Amino acid sequence: ILIVGEIRNPTEYLVELAETKEFKDNTIDTAWLDNLIAQKSVNVKFNVTDMVFYGACLKSFLHMKAAKAEIVDGIKRGHLPLETTLSSMQSFQVEIAYNSVKYNFQVTCTSPDTVTL
Repeated sequence: ILIVGEIRNPTEYLVELAETKEFKDNTIDTAWLDNLIAQKSVNVKFNVTDMVFYGACLKSFLHMKAAKAEIVDGIKRGHLPLETTLSSMQSFQVEIAYNSVKYNFQVTCTSPDTVTL
């Protein structure tokens, strides 16, 4: 299946929609979709471990991006990077909360484009 469009949905969700009787019988319209959304009748189960891990990866990436921007900004203004900024890029903590459970990750930069969680 190749799904192309501007609306971003997990492929699993679209597969669930395609497997409904109405979709197979081609009796669908926007009211049908609105009703499914309102009833939340199409559920896609996500692996909690994967979601938490991907969230930690995203937060790690955003942290590194912000730290790099801070360093570049300082260099442009003629300042050397602070040791705290440099060390915060080498190793830092990331916390993700999901369903009232906190997950803590230690992130370590192992190369310019690689981190270890």
